[in-house]
Amino acid sequence: MPLKLRWIYVREDVKGGGLSYDTAEEPDLRDSARPIVGRFAYWVDDESSKINCNLAWKRTPSGTPPARANQHPASHPSRINLTSLMQPDGARLDEAAADALHQEAATRPFNSFTDARRIEEMAPGISSLLSHNKFELTHYNQDPDTTFFGEERIMLTTNPALVPKNADGTYARKFLDILRDDPETLGLTKEQLDPGNYDHLAAGQPDYAGAGSNVLLPNKLDGVVRDLMRYISSREWPISPGVSFKDKYYPGAASDSDAQLSQLAVNIIDYVRAKESAMDVFAPMRFGPNPAGELTTHPSYGYAGSNTFLGISRAPYITEVGMYMKNDPVPVPNPVPSGWPRDTQGKPKNLYPLHYRFEVFLPPNYGVDDGVDLVPDKDAEPTPNSSYGWHFSNPDITASDSTFTQYLPGPGGRVTSTKGRSITVRIFKEDIEGGQTKLMPGQRLVVNKVLYRDAPWSVRKYCPWRLAMYLWKSDAEVHDWASCTAHRHHSGAWHHPLRHGRSWHHHPGQHGLP
Repeated sequence: MPLKLRWIYVREDVKGGGLSYDTAEEPDLRDSARPIVGRFAYWVDDESSKINCNLAWKRTPSGTPPARANQHPASHPSRINLTSLMQPDGARLDEAAADALHQEAATRPFNSFTDARRIEEMAPGISSLLSHNKFELTHYNQDPDTTFFGEERIMLTTNPALVPKNADGTYARKFLDILRDDPETLGLTKEQLDPGNYDHLAAGQPDYAGAGSNVLLPNKLDGVVRDLMRYISSREWPISPGVSFKDKYYPGAASDSDAQLSQLAVNIIDYVRAKESAMDVFAPMRFGPNPAGELTTHPSYGYAGSNTFLGISRAPYITEVGMYMKNDPVPVPNPVPSGWPRDTQGKPKNLYPLHYRFEVFLPPNYGVDDGVDLVPDKDAEPTPNSSYGWHFSNPDITASDSTFTQYLPGPGGRVTSTKGRSITVRIFKEDIEGGQTKLMPGQRLVVNKVLYRDAPWSVRKYCPWRLAMYLWKSDAEVHDWASCTAHRHHSGAWHHPLRHGRSWHHHPGQHGLP
């Protein structure tokens, strides 16, 4: 591709003195008042925009034998295609020559641009190709340390060990600095901190795993999110001046600091957490503003606030939900099990089955290749506080309503009242339709959990429902939502309140609850 270069001519003002510059393609040589006294040209080369012959290779067409295929993901630098380079005769570099370059660089990296010519015998014509593409190729490059609009770049990592440092030990680049600075209080080293674990973050939440629930951790998250929001709001992009990502995704936002931009920021953070976490399944980042306006994962603001934001975790998703209640109560067992409610005369109450039914889906390309077992402990009555299990919670179904009380049937036929607390229920093998408990990538399983209500459908014909799931050690039956959410829910694996879904059809003789 021809480069548009030209001379810059220097003219001298004969009468007034001083110099001026003339960029004309054919300057006037007869101007005696401002004669040309010199000329110069310069070239600015951006190495970061060139193809790195130590990293680039090829994009593999479908059907290529595995031995010849580039099996790295699409974002890998080796997917930059050497076969797009043109040779002096106009032909493209063939695949065999690209393979030879890649193989040599993987064995002995090129220390200079001309080093690549040593494979001339394996790939005839490579020397002329390198000379022809000398402005497009390099053996070493990196991005500049500043953005297009003059600010520090943000490295997309949560790992401080990957961030370059200045001579005084301070970080030379900004990064997603959200991990806590006191891993020793958890009995860990800095290298053992995992961004997928909520207890390892410093986001203004209670320090449940360390000093206790009355101590708040430093809030490093707020500054990271606001840096990302500022970048998203910038309109100083050279290729599209006057337009920002905020304008693209939230064109109606009142200002550049609109809180909705936090959703873009949390998606970026969770993408990096998913890449760097060693956990197969982990909870998404969820935060909201506290009374001082700081963004925090503190459960009082990350869950209960009006502007809360939820990221995208590596975990299953709830895709459909449904509820229905049967007209007829279940027969009272004989003998009456522990916990069965009684009326004022001491007689066992009628309990009506209330079915919570929901579908769980594991996306096929989330990196959880071995699947997720929704019932890792198959015991009918797992030992409390020692075995892991998946639970579902509904913070909106409370028993503060005086019209009825819900009861959870547990192992051995006993029932437990949920009075005064939202329900958090362990999933057992018999709750999964079909009996298969392991959810594989691309697969869907249906959970059908039955609770009891001590009042018929006619007493209350509606019930709000927000559904969440998480993995943690817990009691085999019911947990208080407040204590569960604040700590174990987050440092467990996954939580996803339903925001989209559809209900199953109602069954004859049963009532659906909207």
